[in-house]
Amino acid sequence: MPIKHLDKSRDFGQFYPPDNGAFYQQDGFRFSHDGTLLPGQLAAVDAPPKPKKVGRPSASKTQAAAEPETAPPPPEPATPPQPGDPLNLELWLRGAATYPDKDVRQAVRERYNKWMTQVPPIVEFLVDEEKLVAMDDLAPRFKAMLKSEAA
Repeated sequence: MPIKHLDKSRDFGQFYPPDNGAFYQQDGFRFSHDGTLLPGQLAAVDAPPKPKKVGRPSASKTQAAAEPETAPPPPEPATPPQPGDPLNLELWLRGAATYPDKDVRQAVRERYNKWMTQVPPIVEFLVDEEKLVAMDDLAPRFKAMLKSEAA
C-alpha cells in the first residue's frame, strides 16, 4: 500500500506553530515537516471503501412514495411583535406591527442593501419591487403615503 505524501503542487495548509506534530494539512489529512502522513491517520487511507447496495428499493420506501403527502398545517395567526423579536416588514406594511422608522430603515438596509431615508420610498420599494404585500393588504396610512406621493 503506497504511503500518502503531501503534494505541494496542490493547495495545502500550514500550521504555525505545528499542531501535535502536524506542519501541513491537505484533503483533511495532516502531514509532518517532511511531507509524510502522520501515523494516526494511516487507517483512513488504508480503509477500503464501503460497497454500495444495489437492488430494488425496500417495500416501505415504495409504499411511502405511493401514499399522498398530507397538507401542511395552516399558518398560525400573526401575533403582535414582542421585544427582541426580529423586525417583520410584512406585518409592518399591513399595519399589524409598529416599529420606529430608524429600525425599519436599518432592516431594509440589511436585507435588501438599499439605503433609504424616508418611509414613503421604503413602502414603495417593498410593495412595488419586492412585492412583500399586495396593494390591497397595505395599511391605510401607507396607502395614503403612496397616493400623496403619486400626486
